[in-house]
Amino acid sequence: MSTNAHRPLTYALELYLFKGLRIRITMHLLEQIDT
Repeated sequence: MSTNAHRPLTYALELYLFKGLRIRITMHLLEQIDT
């Protein structure tokens, strides 16, 4: 856990990618419901 403090950029990048993936999955599910 302490290693995250030494690599803030990597942690932020992983968090950004995770958020982006969640948004893409949500959009996909919404499209499935629409059709």
